[in-house]
Amino acid sequence: MASTGNTATLSVGSSVARVRSISGVAQSADTVETSHLGTTNFKTLMAGDLTDPGTFTADIIYSGSSWTVANQGDAAVTITIVFPAVYGGSSTSLSGTGFVTGQTFPEAQNGELMVQQITVQFDGGDDSSGTGGTEPTFA
Repeated sequence: MASTGNTATLSVGSSVARVRSISGVAQSADTVETSHLGTTNFKTLMAGDLTDPGTFTADIIYSGSSWTVANQGDAAVTITIVFPAVYGGSSTSLSGTGFVTGQTFPEAQNGELMVQQITVQFDGGDDSSGTGGTEPTFA
C-alpha cells in the first residue's frame, strides 16, 4: 500500500505514532455587530479582534496507553500535523501547543482494530502555566 504522506505527532510525554485520521482544523474569528437604530435591511458587522485557534479530532490506533482528558492540566502539549505535498508542491505542517479536551475509548471486538478518538484544542499560545505556549502556525 502506498504511503499517503500524512503524519501527525501529538506529544504528551511520548508520541502517538499510529494516527488513522485527522479532521480538518477550523479556525474562526468573532464578529462584532455594528448595527444601530438607523440600520435598514441587514445587520452590519465588523471583524472581531481575536481568532479561535481551532480544534481537531484524531482517530488513533489504541496502544494500551491511553490519552486522557486528565492531560488537560499538563504542561503545553506540542502538536504537529504534516500535510502531504500536493500537485508537485512541498509538504506543509501546522504546529502549535494545545490540550486534550475529549476522548472516546475504543470498542473491543474480535477481528477489529481498537481505535480511540481524541479531541484537541490549540491553546493560541497561552503561557499562563509558565510552560511557553506556541500559536498555531503553518510552515
